[in-house]
Amino acid sequence: MGSGGHCARGRAWLTGWDALTRLNRSVGQVMISHTMSDLLALPAEDDRMKARGFVERSGMVICGGLPASEMPLLTAAIPLTRQEQQKLISWQDPPVWDSRGGDVEPPGRGKFRLVPDRESPDLDPRIRRGPADQR
Repeated sequence: MGSGGHCARGRAWLTGWDALTRLNRSVGQVMISHTMSDLLALPAEDDRMKARGFVERSGMVICGGLPASEMPLLTAAIPLTRQEQQKLISWQDPPVWDSRGGDVEPPGRGKFRLVPDRESPDLDPRIRRGPADQR
């Protein structure tokens, strides 16, 4: 099947999820994307706006480390202060080099920024790796 079939199925999927996010007010749902760029990579402008609407309508957005290039896209959908943006950018940096050969954690490992609706307090949880994850 040619790419036209894939595009039509993708559009139907997106339209269905758009309707669900507009109507579903009683059941929690999780939608995951690596970056806003992923959502905005859709070929049609109206589809990109639907995808951005998923983020705009979210009651909570969870962000890990992100490159500076993502900030204009992210802040177009949700408000973040310059300080919040800098924190997310700093978390995506690689770990510092340890001349002793030790295992240095990347600065953003396990760190996430929970961006709730503006009526709720912001949260910065730190996720710790368990013993099974240490191996």
